[in-house]
Amino acid sequence: MNNYSFNSEVDNQLPGLETTGGTTGVIPSPYGEILQVETATSSNANVTMTWDTLGRLAAVQAPHGTWMSTESYAYTASGLRMARFDSNDPTLNRGYAYTGSGDLLSEYSANGSIVWKRDVVYLGKVAVAEVDADGFHY
Repeated sequence: MNNYSFNSEVDNQLPGLETTGGTTGVIPSPYGEILQVETATSSNANVTMTWDTLGRLAAVQAPHGTWMSTESYAYTASGLRMARFDSNDPTLNRGYAYTGSGDLLSEYSANGSIVWKRDVVYLGKVAVAEVDADGFHY
């Protein structure tokens, strides 16, 4: 198990960790957004993140088996994530539905046909459970 500590001198950033002869850590933007997660094993295992001008996650590029996969995200005008698109596997595409107050209500498959994936159950404003094909989870 690795222990991590934050560097309070540099905006509480997580410093690199020396393991197996290489550095594992994150590369932040000047705004504190994570741009890349590096691994000690190889540069092919790095995860790269891009952000839009409003500070929302726009895309994640990550290893997926023997190829790199890119997930991109779309948002509503009010900033809620409305869709996730996978460049290699359209069965992983997702759409999201929200309540009028902006709480996540439902997730569904968005690969040509709408197929329900899960619902979120709230008690007041607190998400207390999820319901999916495997049942009720809390």
